[in-house]
Amino acid sequence: MLAHKMAAALATGIAIPAVLAQAAARGQLRGRRLIYLIGLLGAATLAMIVVGLAAPQRFLSPADLALVGELVTTGAQWTLPALARGGRTLALGHEAAIALVLGVLAAAVLATSPGDQRRAAGLRVVAWASVVLALLIGLPWLDVSSAQGLAFRLRLAAFVPLALCGAIVAGAGLGIARSRFRAALIRRGGLDESAVARQVQRAAWIAVAIVLGALALRTPGTRTDGRVLAHPAMIAAAQAVRGRLPAGAVAIVPERHILFMVAWYARVPVSLRPDAIPVAQRWRVMPRHFLGFDSPLDAAVLAIRAWPDVIAPVGIHPLHPNGLVIVAEP
Repeated sequence: MLAHKMAAALATGIAIPAVLAQAAARGQLRGRRLIYLIGLLGAATLAMIVVGLAAPQRFLSPADLALVGELVTTGAQWTLPALARGGRTLALGHEAAIALVLGVLAAAVLATSPGDQRRAAGLRVVAWASVVLALLIGLPWLDVSSAQGLAFRLRLAAFVPLALCGAIVAGAGLGIARSRFRAALIRRGGLDESAVARQVQRAAWIAVAIVLGALALRTPGTRTDGRVLAHPAMIAAAQAVRGRLPAGAVAIVPERHILFMVAWYARVPVSLRPDAIPVAQRWRVMPRHFLGFDSPLDAAVLAIRAWPDVIAPVGIHPLHPNGLVIVAEP
């Protein structure tokens, strides 16, 4: 999940306005610099549009604007799952719910600690953007019924505002604990400022060591949320692709998880889409789920094995002839 593209997009979306706010607060966005910035932002926007139009399947494109309209639903789900479809719920450790709680606490911290507005302009933008993002991701009315929807992608990246809001809350809590510990030391021991500072620093390092030790020694348990668990038979089928394709062939695998396995186990060139691959080099490696269980296509791939003058499909799945089948492009 840490490698999900949405997390990078959210982090970048928070960082850019923060940098601009900090530069503006220091008086650095004037004259030619402002013109350069406007030009750079315009060029970046144009580049994103061009890339989206050129490769709409891999990057955001104008067609993805429809995802915004599908972001919310009228039915609230108060457990805040990342995905809820067909009676199955993916919670991912309740990151969305934790981020929501931390977002509310972080908002209270920010509202009661004005700080130096000029020096910390960028930090405050990061902080408030993290709060808004946590509250948005924690809305119970997000439509998480589709694994391709924007709400599901946002919930996958809930750890971004969780971490940032958690830092805000932890920082405020440590500040309160430090001031109270310091006051207690002065009252009890009559220590001077330097001695108190040393005691506070020592206590802080001990607390950090305890927390890091607990994190290092904890056991992850047996949670499988967010993991794609491959059936042993499918792993065996992916391994069996090795040596079944002619030289120069490219395996066209329509499901990315199986594509990863075929590339890893069989060490053959792979592609999700056939468009850029010359016809003579295309060999389809299709799971039965893609063919459709007991569908006309499933039956046809079974029947074609008996046709004369045809390159017969090769079933390599140990449990079903079409469980994973290699079919020549013609």
